[in-house]
Amino acid sequence: MKFKKVISISFILAIGVCIGVTNCSATEKNKNIVVLENQQRDINDVLGIKEIDKIENFGGYYWLDNGKILGIKGKSTEAGNEEVSNICIYNTKNGEVQNLTNNTYNNYKIYLRIMDITKDEKYILYSKTILSNDKKNIYLIDLKTGMEKKIEDGFKGSIKFTDENEIIATKGMKIYEYDLNGNKKDIKLPEELVEKMKDFSKLSCEEFIKREINYKNEDILEECITEEYIKNFKEMYEYQTKNNRILNRNKKGDEVYLETYNQIPFLYNLKTNEYREITELEAKEFGLHEKKIKYVAKLKDNDSGNRELWELDSNGKNKKLIYKGDFRGGIQISPDNSKVAYSIYGEKGNVIQFIYDLKTGKSISILQKISSSIFWDKSSKQFYVLSIKIIKKDNKEYRYFDTSIVTLN
Repeated sequence: MKFKKVISISFILAIGVCIGVTNCSATEKNKNIVVLENQQRDINDVLGIKEIDKIENFGGYYWLDNGKILGIKGKSTEAGNEEVSNICIYNTKNGEVQNLTNNTYNNYKIYLRIMDITKDEKYILYSKTILSNDKKNIYLIDLKTGMEKKIEDGFKGSIKFTDENEIIATKGMKIYEYDLNGNKKDIKLPEELVEKMKDFSKLSCEEFIKREINYKNEDILEECITEEYIKNFKEMYEYQTKNNRILNRNKKGDEVYLETYNQIPFLYNLKTNEYREITELEAKEFGLHEKKIKYVAKLKDNDSGNRELWELDSNGKNKKLIYKGDFRGGIQISPDNSKVAYSIYGEKGNVIQFIYDLKTGKSISILQKISSSIFWDKSSKQFYVLSIKIIKKDNKEYRYFDTSIVTLN
C-alpha cells in the first residue's frame, strides 16, 4: 500500500464568539458576528483552537487511534460521482492518505459505502455497488495487513459485525452468519419464533406513539403534540407493520439477539434451538455496541415551537439555559463531557456550528455550510464535520463531501 500526500488547506472559519452565550444568544435572533482583533484572545481562551484543516473530496466515517480517520476519498453523496472512489485512512498529523482499496479511473462507475468496523478496529466491512447493473458486493478489509476479501456477491439486506468479530446479516426475516473468510451459514429460525417476531398485537399504534415521543424527548410539552405530529407517527406505524423485518441483531457465543419493528427482543440459542422473550434491561446488557452516556446537556422542546439547550446537573435536572432557538439536528457531547456541539439555522437558512464549553460557560461559532453533526475523537481534542461541495459539469451536478478537521490545543 502506497502513501499519497494530500494538499490540506488550513483555514480558520471561526466567524464569531459569544461570551456568556446564555445572556445573548438565548434571547436574540442569530446575527452575523464578526471576529474583532481583540476577540482573538477570547477565542483561544475559550476552546484553544489550534487550526482547522479541510480535506477536499473526502468523507470521514470513523476516528481511529493516533489521529487517523477512516473514510472515502472521492466520496459522492449520491450514486453517479465521476471521480474514482477509494476506502482510505487520512492522517491528521501529516496530511497523508493510505489507500485501502485500488479502484482506478478505468472502473470509476462504482459507489462505495463503509458498512461497519469491529470494536477492536481490526476489520471493516464495505459495499461496492456497480452502477451499470446496481449490483452490490460486500468486502472485508484487514486494517493491519491491508488484505481484502469479497464476502458476498449481489448482496441485498443489512450486514454488520457482532461483538465477537463475526459477521451477521439479515434480509427480511432471514438471518445469516459469515466468518472472516467469507464462508456463509444460513441460520434457520423456528417458524414459531418468526411468527412472534411478526406479531404486532403487543404494540398498538397508541403505545408505539407513546414510546416514540418518550424516546425522542421525554420532556416534550403537551402543546407541541399536534395532529400533524401524531399523523406522522401513525404513518410510520402502518409502514412498519406492513414492512416488518429483523431490525436489530447481535450474537454472543451460541445466543443470537433478534428484534423487529414490533420492539420485542428475543434470544435464540443456536445449540438448543430454543428461544425466549427477554426484557429491555436484558437486551441492553446483551450489547448492541451501546455505550454508557453521561447526560450533561439536553435539548428540550418548548411551547413556542423552538427548542432549548440546557446544561444539566449531576441529577439530570436543568441547571443553566445555554441556547434557545431553531436547532438543526441533535447535540454531540465530547467524550470527556466538557463540551457540547450544536447547530442552528442562520437568518439565510445556512447552518452554523457552535461549541459550548461547560467548564467556562462560553461558546464559539466554528463552521458554516455544514452537512453533518460533528464527530469527536476519543481525546476530545479534535473533531471533524462534513460539508457538501457542488460541482457542475456537462449539464450534470455532482455533490461531493469535504471534511473539515478542527484541532484544539
